[in-house]
Amino acid sequence: SMENPPQQNQEGESIPQQQQQGSEPVPISKEDIRTLRLQRFEQTKKDPNTLSPPVQPRTVHPSQQQQQQQLQQQQPIGKQTQPEKAPQRIEERRPVQQISLEDQEDRLLSDILQASLSHVQPPKIFLPILAQEVQSTKLKFSYLDSALMEILSKVNEEDHVDYLLSAFLRGLTLLSGHPTVEMALRSLLTYLALELVGMTSSIAAEIGQSRLVSILERGFSVTSVPTDDDIRLASSLIPRLAARNDLDLDQIILPIFAEMFERVKNQTLIDSFQQPLSIVINLTNYPSFAKLLVDSDQWQPAHAQNGAQLEALSFLGPFFHFTSLPSMPQVGKTYLSTQNPRQTQESIQTLRMSFSTLQVGLHKLVLNFLKHRETRESAFQWISAILRGSKARAVIQNVQPSATDGLLLNLGSVMIRLCEPFMDATKLAATKLNSAYCLDGPHSRVDLGSDARLVQLEDFATSGNLAHLPETVRAPQNFLVTTELFFVALYSLHIGVQRTFTSYEHLLRQLRVLQQQRNAMSEPDPQFDAHFANFYVIKLSYDAHLLDPDFLNQCNRFYAFVAEVLLRQAQEGEGDLQLWPEWVVEDLADAVLYGCRFANVVPPAVYLQPLARLAGTFLGRRDRVRNPYLRGKLAELLANFCPSSPTDSLPDIFSDSFLFNSLLSGLVHLYVDIESTGRQGQFYEKFGVRRNVSDLLLHLRTLPAYNTAFATLNKDPQLVRFVNLMLNDANYLIAEVLSKLPQIRDLEATMENPEAWQAMDQAARNTHEETLQQKKREAQSVCGLANETLKVLSVLTAQHKEPFLRAEIVDGFAAMLNYFLVQLTGPNAQKLNVKEPERYPFKPKVCSFKNSSARISIFFSHGDNFQKLVQVVRRETLSILFT
Repeated sequence: SMENPPQQNQEGESIPQQQQQGSEPVPISKEDIRTLRLQRFEQTKKDPNTLSPPVQPRTVHPSQQQQQQQLQQQQPIGKQTQPEKAPQRIEERRPVQQISLEDQEDRLLSDILQASLSHVQPPKIFLPILAQEVQSTKLKFSYLDSALMEILSKVNEEDHVDYLLSAFLRGLTLLSGHPTVEMALRSLLTYLALELVGMTSSIAAEIGQSRLVSILERGFSVTSVPTDDDIRLASSLIPRLAARNDLDLDQIILPIFAEMFERVKNQTLIDSFQQPLSIVINLTNYPSFAKLLVDSDQWQPAHAQNGAQLEALSFLGPFFHFTSLPSMPQVGKTYLSTQNPRQTQESIQTLRMSFSTLQVGLHKLVLNFLKHRETRESAFQWISAILRGSKARAVIQNVQPSATDGLLLNLGSVMIRLCEPFMDATKLAATKLNSAYCLDGPHSRVDLGSDARLVQLEDFATSGNLAHLPETVRAPQNFLVTTELFFVALYSLHIGVQRTFTSYEHLLRQLRVLQQQRNAMSEPDPQFDAHFANFYVIKLSYDAHLLDPDFLNQCNRFYAFVAEVLLRQAQEGEGDLQLWPEWVVEDLADAVLYGCRFANVVPPAVYLQPLARLAGTFLGRRDRVRNPYLRGKLAELLANFCPSSPTDSLPDIFSDSFLFNSLLSGLVHLYVDIESTGRQGQFYEKFGVRRNVSDLLLHLRTLPAYNTAFATLNKDPQLVRFVNLMLNDANYLIAEVLSKLPQIRDLEATMENPEAWQAMDQAARNTHEETLQQKKREAQSVCGLANETLKVLSVLTAQHKEPFLRAEIVDGFAAMLNYFLVQLTGPNAQKLNVKEPERYPFKPKVCSFKNSSARISIFFSHGDNFQKLVQVVRRETLSILFT
């Protein structure tokens, strides 16, 4: 066999013996070549020094050569044949130099530590003590502790932390994830922690804390673009540190939290609050760090007893207190004291952007605590302490220290953001909201025990015992997180946003008084002008924070969801409604009204639809909303969207078919229920509610969709009572107008008489002018109410004559018409002429009263009972009118 060695093909593989014996070579198939190559590869793996055989020129079979020539001849003219590619040359396999594990470990550790056990040139550090001890020139992981101790002994104490951080960064840059590198990084982190807690030197600890804060500032920077090394170091060091349970993390992390607290404690929006907030957000993203914070005394000091103390002393308080409201007057003085309106608006927009950034950051921060079980309870306890410590804000005359408006506004925005994931009535989480949370029990975060309820059962109202409640609404031992978030958000908006709007209304009244006094001055008063300017800056400060359109739309969306929840519970049964506080319905109406009146923020139709449906459902239902003034607030909400002119672009909330059958009857029932409420000022308070009802009735009468509802109004059992009360109101209001206009005329005549006016001293003149202004305001109010009432009467008498002609009503109705026709057309009509009659909501010479009365009379010109009405009118009035 050695005399006749096997031949090889062009690829270097041996040719089978049967192929060598033939006179004509047989081509090898691809499968054979693949098999031979696999065999050679396995042999090369066993012996890397095996060299590939020399490459032989390829032998082409004669038959294959003939086929190639025929193909070339068949090519069409003008088309060149692509030359056959030459076979690729197979490079000779060279042996790979293998690096031993010891050498690889030595190289990695030497590069990370910048040290060696052999004499090297700087910047690497020679470690002679370790080299002599181990009698080796190669670093191993087992030598790492000794190596670090010798290196740190050669480095100044103030540079220990810098060296460890640099080595840590080099390890991250090399082969992060390699076992040797990961073990080295763990050891470096251990030594770094020892330096930070002062185990080696207090100087190194102080410097180390400063370096660590600097790393966090650069890695989590919000004011500049961090470098790749900054991001790599911060994003790797912090999570590795958080995962180490064997280190004294409290001595490392709590000082950082304390420094961030001190930075923001005395800062305002003028200062840079974003950087400390960003650092705290990134640190509390790790449960171990968040747990350290909530377990520390910084979180909620035991000696903080009220909302104001918690805001100043608790850890989260200073982060939530940023505002432009009067609690931080320097913000308004810095940004809003300019006399240039354009600059003022730009400053307001800048402040609103800062509030948005702040509230987004605070939402992330609170969410870090709520998403982990070990810190969730502490987060709820802090929120509960703030709200319970500020519950005095719910009282009108609040003298107890509470959290500031700014903190509660920011907290309200954060709570709404936390509710956004389940703010959809169709989601399962929304259907599991438990109304029993409104009971003031041991598991409730807010104090609602003494608040009046929408539907208050007599036994529960007198005893407050939960045993009187149905089994389905008793408070369970624990509540879902969604239930807690929902009702805590409701209460935070109640004592935060709603009370801040009340303060804003009071400020506007003061500003109007100051403006009137300023306009009445004959000469400028610099001191008064400065006082007025300060008040106006405060008003702009409220505008910047409270009237932010984005914040108001947040509130509108949340309250639309609240309306959906109430509607669902009203449809499922009345059991849960008796637990809801009254102020919930009032707040959702006020939120929309405040936004429309003060900021011109009109909610979109998708938010208004559930609110309108809630109003239509509750207006006439005493069994669902016991307080008629609360239902009157819903009527005010609907009346706000009645267009005063055809050009008004208001959302159409009355075309919803859900309202067609309930809204009209609800308005009639509310008009009746508001008559007797038991309150001391019920006689005068009812007119404001009834004016809104009148506006709604007049608007609905113009909509064809409500024709059916008006046609069936005669079947309502409350219609007769409604008509009688409306006639009484018309009688009183018109009488008030006819009595106040002559008083105004007499007061004006006195002021126009020079002799009488000069005979008065200055005090008497001031009293006279104040009385005149007061009478004018009263006349304007009653004129408007009287006009609305007469308009509704004229509309109703057009189609609903029967109630007005009943025996118990017709006499009083005719007497009213008689009296006012005499007053408007008789000799006393001259006493009604006043100066500037257009200031009052009726046409000059009170023509609207006369025309309305005439139209009401004409509507009764057909019918069986008209003769009776004519007899009464003739008996009472005709003799006076035509003498």
